[in-house]
Amino acid sequence: TRVWFCTLCINQTRIPEEIGTELSLSPFMRVLRSLDCQYVAVISPLKALKRKWCNFEYSLSMENRRDGFLSEILLVTHTGIVQDGHVSPKELLELGREVSTLNCANATCFSKTDEELIDSFVEQRGGYNIIDNEIKSAFAEAIAEAN
Repeated sequence: TRVWFCTLCINQTRIPEEIGTELSLSPFMRVLRSLDCQYVAVISPLKALKRKWCNFEYSLSMENRRDGFLSEILLVTHTGIVQDGHVSPKELLELGREVSTLNCANATCFSKTDEELIDSFVEQRGGYNIIDNEIKSAFAEAIAEAN
């Protein structure tokens, strides 16, 4: 089993030194575009998606899944995988309240330059609304199945 910890692979205060201005050179893109990467697990998705880099990864993952390179994007909370019914109905309802106000366009980034690169990348793939809608849909389906 391969485990990818994006928080350990790149110093986000040194992006220009680490990858320059090309997102295609980022370790995130190289791993997520790899044929060995079949699943992406987003840990604490409602917290993660408050960060621009996580939105970049999620947008790329959505594109990879659409193009057939990725099997599934898993939303993982501290109690389990949302889509697999591991999260209790009570917790799902609490998360549902939080997800109803999700707006990934408001995510933050350490660097204004990175923010502009990521915003452009996400916009070229349909924008932040697509990410918002997918997350909301995943939670809505999980809530409906739990009831």
